[in-house]
Formats: sequence, structure tokens, C-alpha cells
Amino acid sequence: MGLFRSLRHQAYRRLFIGQGVSFCGSWMQHTAQGWLVYRLTGDPFQLGLVAFLGQAPVLFLGNWAGTLADRLPRRRIVAVTQTLMMLQAAVLAGLTLSGRVTAGLVLVMSALLGCLVAFDFPARQLLVGGSVPAADRHNALALQSGSVNAMRVIGPSLAGFVIHAWGEGPCFLLNAVSYILLLGVLVGMPDGEPTSAGGPETGGLAGLRAVLKPEALRQIFIALGVFGLLGLPYTMLMPLFAEDVLHSGPRGLGILLASAGTGATAAALYLAWRPSAEGLERLLADSTLVFGLGLMVFSRMRSLPLACAVLIVLGGAMVILLAGANTLIQELAPPRLAGRAIAVFAMFVMGLGPFGSLALGALAARAGAPAAAAAAGLGLVCVGMASLRRLPASVRLARAGKL
Repeated sequence: MGLFRSLRHQAYRRLFIGQGVSFCGSWMQHTAQGWLVYRLTGDPFQLGLVAFLGQAPVLFLGNWAGTLADRLPRRRIVAVTQTLMMLQAAVLAGLTLSGRVTAGLVLVMSALLGCLVAFDFPARQLLVGGSVPAADRHNALALQSGSVNAMRVIGPSLAGFVIHAWGEGPCFLLNAVSYILLLGVLVGMPDGEPTSAGGPETGGLAGLRAVLKPEALRQIFIALGVFGLLGLPYTMLMPLFAEDVLHSGPRGLGILLASAGTGATAAALYLAWRPSAEGLERLLADSTLVFGLGLMVFSRMRSLPLACAVLIVLGGAMVILLAGANTLIQELAPPRLAGRAIAVFAMFVMGLGPFGSLALGALAARAGAPAAAAAAGLGLVCVGMASLRRLPASVRLARAGKL
């Protein structure tokens, strides 16, 4: 046992290291892309649009992607998607370094990446979960979340310094290079088998309905949908806060995102330390309310150190909600629908998030970033309280086999 017990398994350990390097590059690209769009256009709505195009494909392609993840070898799916993501980053780097990049081209490249993420996410989650015994799966998923968010500290910080010194192009180039190690790990792994071959009754919309039928899963997905619409898009506002509210420039942007990543990493380590998923349902409800209140407080911040302190809390609440929900979904979903369940997770968070990004971008363009953040926080508190009242009881009944 122990905090890092999943790292005993060689397959998981190699994936953990390879993904960590890739996550760092991805966060660098995410930071640089937002800064590039805002520099080229000066339009807050364009920030929302680039986030929309980068995530909306998950909503429309997610169910199909989940079906493939249940029926095809996950290693092959992830190897293909990661290779194409590397090429996407390389092309974006070439366009930027050559001075030919435009806001329109960034939007197109963002949409392409969103399509790749739709197919990568469910297959990669199942690949990670299948690389350890079932008893260690909770720990493995929490450590992976910790890796994502640790790189959320390092990646944006590096991006801020790189943008300040050389511009956005080198960030995209470094992201392309970061895929090489993970691709090497995937080449050395066996294909393995899908969790289930599925069946005609679990394909398409029938599979989606089957995933949403259990009350406990439905309540979790409601919580995720609320957060996807009102909570997750807050990162899109960070360039506005860094430039227009806190007057801290690209280095300030990196510090803000790194602060959220610090809180997220601490929360992920806490989840990994927990011996089981028991009690996560209560944490999900609490973290949603904490996030909403924290976002309202953040909207009032005019000092960079105070803003960073609030973002540490926001990052922790976000990870408890997302990583906790991921763990509960994999625990409660029927094995034959594992891929579909994870795909629905992505659809409700990453797929609905773009619509929130568009709305927040439009509101920020009219009323300013602080007003947009405050409105999102208030909405998250109100809707979260209403939608999460039944979640803890539903999960407990599902564990008891009564729901």
C-alpha cells in the first residue's frame, strides 16, 4: 500500500512518466494559444471561441469514441491520436515561427485538436486503468490527475517565461517534442483487450441511454454538466485577468495558472492517499459549492498574490470534483459500458464547457472579466445546490445494490 503504490507496476510507471512529459507540453501549448489569440485580436470573445472549438467536438464525437474504446485495442487508438496531436502541434509551431499564423488558423487547429481529444480521452483513461490491478485503480487514477495538475504548475510557468523571451511559437514546438517519449512507451506495450466487446444493444444512442439510466450515474453526470457549463470555462478568463485586471502580463498568466495547478496537485495527492472511494460522493457535493464561492471571491481580487491564493482553493476543488467523479464512474458503471461511461464524462465536462466559454467570453466582452467570473460562480452555487441534493444518497444506494 502507500501513496504511490500504483508505480510498482511497470506498465503504469512507464505510462505515468510518458504522460507527465506530454502533459507539460500540452499545458504550455494551452497557455500560449490563449495568449496568442488575445494578442492577435484583443477580443475576449475570441478566447471563448477558441476554447469552444477546442472542446466542442468531444460533445458530438464522444459517444462514438466511447464505443470504439470498448471495442478496439486502446493502445492502438491512443498511439494514433497522440501521433496526430504531435503533428498538429508541429504545424502550429511552424505557422507561428514563420509569422504566417492568424487567429483563423489558430481556430482551425484548435478544432482539429478537439476532434483528436474526443477519441483519445476514453481510450487513454481505460488504458491507464487497465495497467494496474483493480485494487490499485483508484490510486492510479488519482496519481494521473496529480500528474496532470503538477504539469499545470510547471507547464504554464514555463510558457510564461518562453512567451516573454521568444514568443508563442517555441511553446508549440516544445509541445510537439513532448509527445515522443509517450509514443515510445506505447510502441513497447501490448495491445491488450478491451474491457468488453460490447454488443448491438449498447451501441449508439442505446449505449448512451444505458449509461444514463442508473440514478447514481445520472446524478454524477448532472454535477459534471453544471461544472462543465459554469466552472471549467473560468480558465478562459485568465488572460483577461492577467492583462486587464491584475496588469501582470504573460508571466502573471503563468503564475495564475500555476497557482490553480498547485491546489489541484495537492487535492489529487489527497485523493491518492485515501484508501478507497468511500465518501467521495459527499466531497463531490462540497467541492462544487466551494468552487462556486471561490470563483465569486476571485472576481473581486485586484492583487496578484491574493488572486493566486484563491486559485489554489479553486484548483483543489476542481480536482476533487473531476477526479472523484472519474473514480466513482469507473466504480459504478457496468463493465460492458466502461468506454461509453468515460466518454459521457468527457461529453458533460469538456463537451459542455465550450458553450460556457462562449457565454463567458461574450459576457466578459460586454461587462468585463470580473463580472463574468462572479456570474459563473453564483450560477454554480445555485444550480449546484439544487442538482447535488440527491447525489450522496444515490451513490450510497448504488453501492448497496438498491439502485
